[in-house]
Amino acid sequence: MTIKRVTTKCLMDEITRLRRWVHGLQTGLYVNCVYCGHQYAPKAGRDVLTAHIKQCPEHPLAAALERIKELEDENRTLRPGCEE
Repeated sequence: MTIKRVTTKCLMDEITRLRRWVHGLQTGLYVNCVYCGHQYAPKAGRDVLTAHIKQCPEHPLAAALERIKELEDENRTLRPGCEE
């Protein structure tokens, strides 16, 4: 098989995957993370997607939560004994 045929097959496979993904989005078959595309069945519920968002490397909330934790830890070291 030539490189061109392998590349064409890979691209066609990706097109097929993306068409299925779009179909799932349009029919409501899945609940998706809009940042990384991870899919959950709608029956999984909101809590599953919320838990995913908190640890998703692509979602800005995950980075914000990590930064908040870092700042809280730094604050505790700078102000020992000052619990809020």
